[in-house]
Amino acid sequence: MIGPEVYSELDEIECLYKISNAIDTGFDLKKSLYMVLSLVAEHLGMKRGSISILNRHTGEIHIEVAHGISSVEKSRGKYKLGEGITGLVI
Repeated sequence: MIGPEVYSELDEIECLYKISNAIDTGFDLKKSLYMVLSLVAEHLGMKRGSISILNRHTGEIHIEVAHGISSVEKSRGKYKLGEGITGLVI
């Protein structure tokens, strides 16, 4: 009999497979990132999340795609390198 931990691992592998397909088949970066974020949100039951991108020319980090965040909150999601948690991580 297969235990619940095996089903959990299979769910994770399936999610990673779907994420890799979204990245591999996507020619539109924003669309691919949105698909990845949606898959992660669904798999983890995430209510809010975002993927931020660094603009190398300006040094600004901005939210590229978001889940559960209003457009106003998304537009405020701009950081400099070293600023806040996002700026420190990148």
